[in-house]
Amino acid sequence: MTPPRDEPPEPVRVHVGETSPLLLQESVELVSLRRRIASIIESHLAHILILVLVLIDLLCVVAEILISFLEQQDACREGDPLPPSHNEETLFQTVLKVVSISILGVFCCEHALRLFALGFADYIDNPLHAFDAAVVYGSLILEITLKGTAAEFAGLLIAARSWRIVRVIDGVATAVKVEKEQELRALREENDMLKQELSTLRAAMPWSSDSLVVQ
Repeated sequence: MTPPRDEPPEPVRVHVGETSPLLLQESVELVSLRRRIASIIESHLAHILILVLVLIDLLCVVAEILISFLEQQDACREGDPLPPSHNEETLFQTVLKVVSISILGVFCCEHALRLFALGFADYIDNPLHAFDAAVVYGSLILEITLKGTAAEFAGLLIAARSWRIVRVIDGVATAVKVEKEQELRALREENDMLKQELSTLRAAMPWSSDSLVVQ
């Protein structure tokens, strides 16, 4: 009786690259998503919307500062100045504060989407974007943390926040310029295509204008 042979172990099958197509598809979808977000952020409509929000935010900040100043001025005229610990806010001031914080939240989301779509390279190539992000996040932190009369220091950022108007207007002008350049490029391509079709039609004709002889 022959001893049983030790059967060789089955070879381990290494499935190489089975998940590669899935990973590749996810990568392509991620790149496509980032491109769509970037196109939305840099669109003409987005620039206009940001400009409107910036103006509303500045109006809220200015109105809040003016109301606080007028209240203190009226109290001083009556001989009863507000103490430093006075933290009461009117309903209108509260509404202005909520609106301003909400708009700053939108700007923070804008920068988060910009960072996701364009990466840190956009902030490195455009230092103004980095400065804008610092101003937005700094303003949001001050608006949330500072209370009462101390919140007026947050109004000092109004000058820094107002520069966004210049940046947005420049962005709108750039977007319009790019759009016009794309339209001009499309018209040139269409013109070249029509010229090529016309040349093809002339070559396909049994006769041409050069062969005509004036009798």
